[in-house]
Order: sequence, then structure tokens, then C-alpha cells
Amino acid sequence: MTTVLGLKAEKGKKGIIMASDLQGTAGDQKSIIRKLHINKSRNAVFGIAGIYDQEFENFLEELKEDKYDIEQIVETGIFPELLGLNLNRWDNQIPDDTYNGLFLATNFEEEPKLYTCWPLGGVEERLGIYMGSGSQYVEEYLDSEQIISLAKGRRDPLDSNNITLEQGIDLAETALNFAIHDLYSGGLDMMIITKEEIYDSPELKEERDKGRKRAIKKIKNKINYS
Repeated sequence: MTTVLGLKAEKGKKGIIMASDLQGTAGDQKSIIRKLHINKSRNAVFGIAGIYDQEFENFLEELKEDKYDIEQIVETGIFPELLGLNLNRWDNQIPDDTYNGLFLATNFEEEPKLYTCWPLGGVEERLGIYMGSGSQYVEEYLDSEQIISLAKGRRDPLDSNNITLEQGIDLAETALNFAIHDLYSGGLDMMIITKEEIYDSPELKEERDKGRKRAIKKIKNKINYS
């Protein structure tokens, strides 16, 4: 199980915030699994969810090694390799719960964009997305933020036009905290995509909950907001 979310920030410097937990489960066993990955060209971040088996591991490695033309995939809105991965699992027959979807963030042509890659190969541009076993808690938190902001007279508070990168980082971090209510979720990972580069957050993997605020501050300090 997993919790992955993506938020687009368009107020001030544009960017995408990708965040996830680090908890993996196999039966009753728990492990640390990173769910955000960067490709070799460093122009795309993948947020993964769904079954994690050898087939998907091979698919993910090919993604990271630029074996697929991500720029063409987002332009056409079709991800044939992802469709093929899932169809092979289903023996080209009836879909079941052994499937994978992806979140994708890119900065082609210096324009940060966020996408959902659906199990049947469709690719859809989005402003905000979340998935996984803890997604209901993320949704509850974001809904509560909307209600609070509306009560204070701010219209469409979670519209990407009203969110700065710093605000998006805080929203994502707090939303993941809520998702930890889900027993299958835990830990925090984050990547920030701007028009110039992708900011990784390896220190977040090493921070305990008591040091998370310090790690978030480090991420914010890395970013060029101009």
C-alpha cells in the first residue's frame, strides 16, 4: 500500500511538488520503499503505485534509464508500454486488481506539468492528484483546508494559481502526516520540479518524525524561487 500525491504551484515561481510515504508491505512484513523516481535525463519524476513485482521493477528500471519517450507520451496522451504491462498481467482478458498506475511530473520546454498515467495507458494533465491507501486522509485534509480558507474569505484556496511552491511543500507535508493515520503508510519523501531542475530530498529518508520540519526547511532552502 502507498500514498502518493502531486500538487502544481503557479503563484510566483511555477513548480510541481511530489510527495509520498516510504512504507512498503508484503503480507505482515514492512519495509522502506521509495516511490518517487527520477529518469536519467532528469526531466521527469515518476510516482508509483499498485502491485510491485518483478515485471513492474523491470518496467521502472526502463523508465529510469530513458528507454521510453516520455515527451512523446505526454504529447500524445498515450502510454502504450504501461498498457502493455497491465494487459500482460491480465493475459489480455479481464482486468483484475494486479495493475499499476503512475503519477508523472515533467519540465519539458521549461514548463512544469503534472500528469496521471492510467492503467489502460491514458495520460491526463492534472493540477493536483493523490492515490493509494492513505488517499482518503489526504482528501479529507485538503477538503478541510478549503473550508477553512473559504471561511476566511479566500476564494478557491487550493487552485494552483493561488499556491506558491513554499505553500505547496507545506500542504504536501501536512497531507502526508494525515495519511500516516493509514496503517500501511509511513515516512516521507519529496521532490520538487521547477523549469530549471528537479530537487531531490534524500535527507528526508533519513529523518525521523521529530526531525521532519528541519528536513522540510532544507528542501525549501535548496530551491531557487526567482
